[in-house]
Amino acid sequence: MREKLGRYRDPTRMAIQTGVAAVVTLELCRLLGFQQLTWGVISALFVIQLSVGGTIGTAINRIIGTALGTGAGIAAVLIVPATPLPQAAALFVVGTALVFIAGIWPGLRFGAIAAAILILAPPPDEADVLATAAGRAAQIVLGALIATVTSRLLFPISAHRQSARQVSRALDLCADLLAEVTDELLGRQKEPSRIAELDDQILGALQAAESSASQSRRPIERRRRSHDRIIDPVTIVRCAQHLWHTIVFAQRTSGGPLASGPREPLADPLYRLSEAARAHLLELSQAIRSGDPLPRIDAVRDARHALEIALAEVRRQGATRSLPADEAERVFALSLAMDHLVSNLDSLTKLVRPPQERR
Repeated sequence: MREKLGRYRDPTRMAIQTGVAAVVTLELCRLLGFQQLTWGVISALFVIQLSVGGTIGTAINRIIGTALGTGAGIAAVLIVPATPLPQAAALFVVGTALVFIAGIWPGLRFGAIAAAILILAPPPDEADVLATAAGRAAQIVLGALIATVTSRLLFPISAHRQSARQVSRALDLCADLLAEVTDELLGRQKEPSRIAELDDQILGALQAAESSASQSRRPIERRRRSHDRIIDPVTIVRCAQHLWHTIVFAQRTSGGPLASGPREPLADPLYRLSEAARAHLLELSQAIRSGDPLPRIDAVRDARHALEIALAEVRRQGATRSLPADEAERVFALSLAMDHLVSNLDSLTKLVRPPQERR
């Protein structure tokens, strides 16, 4: 229940921020005497992002894009006659140029919209072109600024913290996925598999973490980081992705329960390793959320060593010799996957360890 409620926390916070920013922008536009009230409100609606850094970046891009599009639109309206063919030519030239710029800097894509609106719906009097364009641009800038201030003052969360929260959620889900995969390998599944569902949820969490991590590299976000969390969010996200891919590899190489011959001697050590890794993932997730010292990985390494001994015994007894080639290969692929699992856990643990413990 708590996990389900937590899933709606960010959308709820963003919705409240957006609503407040839109209403404040609307009232300010009225107070300032703007005739058209839509531009500022729309700007506020689209600028708010899940994190402060994301909102600031979007606001800056919206302002720069508006300046480019407004300048290009004014030039087109003043130079090109307002007749169908020249207007179409102006739209093609200006739109193509601004979309090309947006292809290099995607955040500036609003510039093409601002220019197109001016070209397609110019003021009836050319003398009003500058005033109309300036009024629209002022509203867009006002909406972006109000959205930025709202994001900063009302339930603020940094991109760095947002990324850490999503990585933490992904690790919780990876722990559940590892348990499901282990049960499948050992033929212990009692309910329909949740593997596909968990994969989708992990993918969503990691994509959100990656987006926030890229925003956290901006200078304003780097200054906002807590001193006990001086880590590279992008690297942490990549390491979490590698961990997930390792678990997926173990599941895909299994193709169902292991053959009964090697499964019996491997069942107990494999289950112990899975439980140790799962417990470590959950504690690691909690450490990322809270900033507490990270758990030691000794229990995982000990469990991996026990599995190595069991695998060596399986080979010594020749339990895989009578198996079809693909079944024998699954046992060795599983061993490789477990090696990668422990390696991924070790790397991730070192990456997120608080600075005072890493020195």
